Amino acid sequence: TAAFRLEPTDDPLRFAVAGRPGFDVRFERAPDGSIARMVPPEVTGEEPAERLRVDPSLPSVDELIALRLGADDPVSPGDLGVFRMSGTFSHSSGLEGSDVLLSDGELRSREEVARSERGPEVTICNGRRAGTLSRRGRLRELSGVERDRTLLARLSVLAGDWRRFYDRLEVVTRTEREGREVLFVRAQGGEAPPCTLVVEAQSGLPVEVLDTIDLPFGAMGKRTRLEDWRQVEGVWLPFRWVGSFAEESMGVVTVQYERIETRVTPASETFELIARERR
Repeated sequence: TAAFRLEPTDDPLRFAVAGRPGFDVRFERAPDGSIARMVPPEVTGEEPAERLRVDPSLPSVDELIALRLGADDPVSPGDLGVFRMSGTFSHSSGLEGSDVLLSDGELRSREEVARSERGPEVTICNGRRAGTLSRRGRLRELSGVERDRTLLARLSVLAGDWRRFYDRLEVVTRTEREGREVLFVRAQGGEAPPCTLVVEAQSGLPVEVLDTIDLPFGAMGKRTRLEDWRQVEGVWLPFRWVGSFAEESMGVVTVQYERIETRVTPASETFELIARERR
């Protein structure tokens, strides 16, 4: 579903929906003072939503991560050295291209998506910095929400130890998806808005990320399915990423990696945020 930014009003329990005059969201307190439920704008006709109560029998975040990475001798994508994943990019409109990802430990990555002969679009992450290179090699360094969203969307985050990247993590509920039990993990890091990691209960593998993207008219819901998980030298990695949006007309984006090379030696400037102007 689409998401909207809430703005505070003079009433601490009432918020206005940005860009939507007359759309107010109210919150009601329980007798103990805690927030009990959310009341949507009247024009929507929707019923109030009760606050989610966390089931104390749910596993902890630590237990989920131990399922996937191991408890006694945990592994991580960084154990593969600098690795390169190569594959294809496709859009449901028929647009196709190549996708090459280089990952170095937990803090550095470079992804090149080529959809034409004019050169690839490049996203580089280095520590707390992130930026994009246009097809002509022009650098645009990211900041704020856009930077943190980009940093948290990396393979080394989703396939690694989430506790190193997110400021807050909480297992909030369990449900069933396609015949398997999954757990919803609420995650928030840096300036990025919270997202939900849908995690397979038996293996601890994240199979979906429920997030939002910012558009000129507001935020929109996005779902990324993580599929085709394979073990590479004891490390679980997703080889297929499928992104879809609340607005179906935006289509579906699929990245399918077909090859991985571990412990490669990249060029010295591979992960540097440097403009590389081309004529």
